Amino acid sequence: MKSRKNQKGYVSTEVGIAVFIIGVLALAGFLSSQFLVNDANSSVTVGQTIDTVKNIRNKYRYQGDFTNLSTAEVINLNAAPKTMISGTTLLNSYGGTADYTPTTCTNANDCIQLVQTRLPSDACMNYVNGIVEISDTIDVEGNPVKESGIYTIDQSTLSTACAAAANEVTSVHTKI
Repeated sequence: MKSRKNQKGYVSTEVGIAVFIIGVLALAGFLSSQFLVNDANSSVTVGQTIDTVKNIRNKYRYQGDFTNLSTAEVINLNAAPKTMISGTTLLNSYGGTADYTPTTCTNANDCIQLVQTRLPSDACMNYVNGIVEISDTIDVEGNPVKESGIYTIDQSTLSTACAAAANEVTSVHTKI
């Protein structure tokens, strides 16, 4: 009978266990990095929206309304971050578009309408929760999730709306 002292190298079982543990750790690292990347993209998209709406409001502050507002005009006014600009289009962090147009809240063209497309389900929820304070109304795929004058969102309604479709989020922003 051989003594363990004289044994050299590792048994294939030990190597297999080590490889398995390394694989589990690598998978956990990959999955957590995917979560972090998606969370970072949500934060970037929220920040871009807040900055762009603030810049548009600032550029139009002495004009009575947003009559000439368009995505092209937002680009021409340098109101959107340069990282969003792709020719005459504004792209969000998910490769979807961000389209700005005037809309009517009380008087003609007195509000900004923003339509963000291609937001993944979890990003949709993070995005809506991130812009609630600067938005008058918010719809997800035509489903109202924030009404004018209300500053809370039912998270169950939002979750259902964000999970139901391709997640086109329409937000309306007043001049002030």
